[in-house]
Amino acid sequence: MGVLPELGEYHVLGLDPAHPVAVSTLADAELADKIAALKPGGLGVVGKTETENIGIEKIIKNLLAVPSIRYLILCGRESMGHFSGNTMAALSRHGVDEKLKVNAAKGRKPILVNTTHSEIQAFREQVQVIDMINCQDLDEILRQIQYLTEQAALETNDQAKTLSEGEKPHHPSTAVVQAAPPSPPPARRSG
Repeated sequence: MGVLPELGEYHVLGLDPAHPVAVSTLADAELADKIAALKPGGLGVVGKTETENIGIEKIIKNLLAVPSIRYLILCGRESMGHFSGNTMAALSRHGVDEKLKVNAAKGRKPILVNTTHSEIQAFREQVQVIDMINCQDLDEILRQIQYLTEQAALETNDQAKTLSEGEKPHHPSTAVVQAAPPSPPPARRSG
């Protein structure tokens, strides 16, 4: 596997276009280990993010180093006091002020002093944040990874077609979205 520029507590499963999804399990390192052990298709990186400043800065720098990562799922237990999930969602939605403080974040000190405005803007353009904060259901998280991997493949095909037709490529929205709706339950047999 490849190497990411920032050290941290994460698992690298693939750093290529076949792995367009990253997952932050926020304060839940055990959940990150469980997801990594399952090696779901499409998952590039999974790890925890406990702090609303250094932890988020590491995510920004690491995901910018892998332009094929298009989605970041926030799941697992929120880091109380730090609110790293809330801060990442606020960063995606609202950006930062001139002093690099994340707008509308609940964290104690959501200031990204080791990150530049241009890195933050590039991150917001490259990565769409998926809010599943406090979800610890492995099946639901795995379904979301699969769904986003399929979406990335469709977008890649659409962009290739668009570029061949001479149009500008589409970039993901900076809006945070809720997870895709869960799959419908299996049909019940009557009998």
